[in-house]
Amino acid sequence: RHPGGQRALAVEVRLEYVGVPGMRGYRNGRMAAFLLRLPTEREAKQLQGPLPVGYAPYDRIRLNTDKHTPGSLTLLHRPEDFPIDEGKFQVVVSSQNAVRYSITVQAHYAERAQPYVERKLEYARKKQVREEELKDEISELWISIRLTEKKLRLVRRLMGEALTEQQRCEESIREANQEIRIMWNDMQGLPVEPEEGEINIRAYLDRRIWETREEAAGLETEMMYWARLYALRARSRREVRDQLHLMLDFRRARLQEQSE
Repeated sequence: RHPGGQRALAVEVRLEYVGVPGMRGYRNGRMAAFLLRLPTEREAKQLQGPLPVGYAPYDRIRLNTDKHTPGSLTLLHRPEDFPIDEGKFQVVVSSQNAVRYSITVQAHYAERAQPYVERKLEYARKKQVREEELKDEISELWISIRLTEKKLRLVRRLMGEALTEQQRCEESIREANQEIRIMWNDMQGLPVEPEEGEINIRAYLDRRIWETREEAAGLETEMMYWARLYALRARSRREVRDQLHLMLDFRRARLQEQSE
């Protein structure tokens, strides 16, 4: 019988045999075989009996020359009009002496043209629809990639601004601390209470030191703000860069699918 959607083009029957020991010792096997097709119920009235089919190619016949070299022959049924109609076949074997043999039957199948063509047409239709989808996806991905690249450049520029402001605050803090040390050293040799009519330089320097410390504290707060902002923008840069790499991978995959 034919499997669903397939038809048999040829039938191959392989026969292997070897002689068996007897009362007179071992004798090489000698066998003959032929293939018959049994008539169907519709053909039974017209045909007298089974029809011989197939042939045995000479190059696929091997003699049994000793007990270690089995003989074999192959019957091929490859009709010019194919596929082979469903039906029953019979293998007839004969031997001149006792033998031990095995039979292997193979059929060569091909798929029916109509289901094959329909499946290919369906595949082509889906492929065409997918081609349009791929064009849209690739176009949208390209736009998203360009926008993400712009976003990445913007984040990098903002990171540079935050780093510049952080460095400015650090430099201003160093200058303020240096100014405080200088004023503190200058104040050490001055009297606590100046003479009458003199300017109280010590009090002036003390007030300036206090004001400079307040400025430095404000700069430290500002520096921490810029440092946190730089860290946030650095994290945003990593996220945007990961998104960009992911979209580039998606686009490469879509282009690869489109080229297949």
